[in-house]
Amino acid sequence: MKKYGVVIGTLLLLLAATGVQAQVYQSGDLAAHIDAIIGAMPTAVGGGDYLQPALSSRQVWRGIVDHILAGEYALAHTDALTKSYQVVIWTDTATAGNPVHVVLERTPEATARYWGTFVFSTAPKRAHLVIQCPHPIYDSNTGYQGIRMYRTTSARAFFVSGTHRCNGTSFTPCDGTTTVCSSGSEAYRYSDMAHVVDSTFQVTTEALLANDPSLIIVQPHGFAQGAGDPDLVISNGTTSRPTGTDYASSVATAIKAIDSTLIPVVVHLNPASSDLWATNNTQGRLLNGSSSPCGTPAIAATGRFIHVEQARAGLRDTQANWTKLANAVAAAIPVDASPVPGGIDVPGLGIAIVNTYANPFQGRTRVEFSVGRAGPVEMDVYDIAGRRVAHDEVGSYDAGLHSLEWNAERLAAGTYILRLRQGGQSDTRRCVLLR
Repeated sequence: MKKYGVVIGTLLLLLAATGVQAQVYQSGDLAAHIDAIIGAMPTAVGGGDYLQPALSSRQVWRGIVDHILAGEYALAHTDALTKSYQVVIWTDTATAGNPVHVVLERTPEATARYWGTFVFSTAPKRAHLVIQCPHPIYDSNTGYQGIRMYRTTSARAFFVSGTHRCNGTSFTPCDGTTTVCSSGSEAYRYSDMAHVVDSTFQVTTEALLANDPSLIIVQPHGFAQGAGDPDLVISNGTTSRPTGTDYASSVATAIKAIDSTLIPVVVHLNPASSDLWATNNTQGRLLNGSSSPCGTPAIAATGRFIHVEQARAGLRDTQANWTKLANAVAAAIPVDASPVPGGIDVPGLGIAIVNTYANPFQGRTRVEFSVGRAGPVEMDVYDIAGRRVAHDEVGSYDAGLHSLEWNAERLAAGTYILRLRQGGQSDTRRCVLLR
């Protein structure tokens, strides 16, 4: 059974505009690309490679992310270059269908900042899901695990920090202390993305949450397993049971089904099992509605923040074992239903949009599609708010591959959802009309 939802066609070069820098396009194995970035991260404790972004830089960063979420990639790229970052339109040739992603990363010549790497899907199947890896080096292999979880789940976005959590030399005012960076207890460093609000990590989370109030965040972490400890400690970032869907419990159930030898515990269901509650995680506090994520724990749980502490053996030690948590998240969080009015489940592939070219386009674009049986085909066009703005009975077609020209010259510039329908079956494609 396949759910037909909104998908985005292959991205082509955006039109040049005054002051807009040329877009960067790359292709290859996205996971290998992110692996290389993680492998080159500064790891020295107190090395000072991480530079704390000032308020003005965080404001620019928020604008960059907002542009990306709006599909304004060229504008995002131009702004990113002012901070030695770039926006890369990346075609992942290692994944079936060659999906397209938007990667916000440091430029090749950058020598400072190390604010992290951020990946956004142009066609997520779980559009509310974000995978975040704040400690990819200290919690060994979680960064490598996270990018594969993003790919396995077809999530909306993936974050990974830019340095070891202890690389910074200054300390955040946010509450909580740690012993991971020194022999004694100290405040969290600004380079520790899970405990800082003045960071690109938190700003990007804020932007996504503003764009999608139903955001779900999964953070894979690691802990040193002692005798008698469980294999996974899963929390929701509070000491409360959630008011919404308890995704933490769903992940625990799924991981047990995948590997019955693993022992997961969910701390809000079994408080005596562990002290790894993640109540001072600033992304968790934000998602759970804290009035001040830097200094105030959330008093209620939405259920949409899933913090997973994992033992190394059986979960983080091999690439095969990394996939267990990814598959558990995919099982616990269902794929999206179609946002297009009238979208339905269909058995098999009756009609499918194969390609639209150009996309983005000006005025007219060609739509290539296939039908599984002979019969009439109808075309509907919706604006981004879901209002139907055009309808056309485009003709009757035999089974096979066909094409038609869509004339959108009377419509205003913007994002539209094109739906082709034959009988009770349909497929959709998101198209961007430029002027």
